[in-house]
Amino acid sequence: MHPLIREALDITQDLGPVTFVGAVAVFLHTKNTRESRDLDFAIAKQITREELLDKKYKIVTEGGKEKTYTPRGFKIDIYSGRPLNRIPI
Repeated sequence: MHPLIREALDITQDLGPVTFVGAVAVFLHTKNTRESRDLDFAIAKQITREELLDKKYKIVTEGGKEKTYTPRGFKIDIYSGRPLNRIPI
């Protein structure tokens, strides 16, 4: 199984229903891949920093920006409550 798909499945086990966008969404729809260890997804229910940390997600500051990683080391971007490219979530 493709590593992005395996990680997407693990994220849904960790966090519940999410809608993937970006590289994993492209792969799911077209089977075309691009190298990425970053997963972007929208989630309807706001998830707090504490909830992520309780689930062993890591939140670190790199280059002056806060970044979130899954317990398995994949960088993630979570969209919740704010538009994604002007599309409301």
